[in-house]
Amino acid sequence: MYGVGHLQLLQSGGFGSAFVALCALVVFLGVVVAKDQHVRGIKASVGANAERRAGKAIERCGPTAVLHSVLLGAGGDADHVVLGPVVAVVETKFGAGEVSYSDGVMRAGRKQMHGNAVAQVKRQALALKKEVGVFVEAVVCVVDMTNPPQQYGHVHVCSAADLPGVLAGLPHRLDAAAAQDWCGKLALKCDPGAKTRVIESSNGMSFDARRTQAARPTLGSRTTGTRHRASTRRRSVHH
Repeated sequence: MYGVGHLQLLQSGGFGSAFVALCALVVFLGVVVAKDQHVRGIKASVGANAERRAGKAIERCGPTAVLHSVLLGAGGDADHVVLGPVVAVVETKFGAGEVSYSDGVMRAGRKQMHGNAVAQVKRQALALKKEVGVFVEAVVCVVDMTNPPQQYGHVHVCSAADLPGVLAGLPHRLDAAAAQDWCGKLALKCDPGAKTRVIESSNGMSFDARRTQAARPTLGSRTTGTRHRASTRRRSVHH
């Protein structure tokens, strides 16, 4: 039963106005959410493209094995783990222009990059060192960096174009056999949600990161459920 207040609200059209306002708010929130999802999608696409470019650059330097999206327990994932003859973690960032780093802030051109990429890759490299027992190089690849490679402490910062040269100049720490062995072990730590499923080494041995038990290397065989095929030559592996 309506009281006097309700009757006055009905007579003044208050309920109708409130309903219209509510509908407008719902529409506004829907637009905001859709825009946010669109922006997130663009950022994810840009980031994935940057990681693909870095992955191709790594392959050009002839490593024994490369793994992508490896969960080392250091917060987030290691974008790329290079095994043999050098051992390195490569963190990929999308950015263009001259890159600088100071007081925990990295800039590419006039843009301040999100997070602290140098501290991030150092954590991942330290976590990998605890696994493999050798010193692990830390590299930040800002794909479209225009200035020459830089070094901040033990962290190398370079473009995708300079990445093969930077990796080629690092000390050799793992022979092929050891690198392949660690590739099999670390493949089980790959992010299960990552698009990379098969990790191939330079001699064509492949490891399926989806297996729940010790990965066994296969040579020249097709791995089911993926678009990659093992071969007797090295092939690029993309996200």
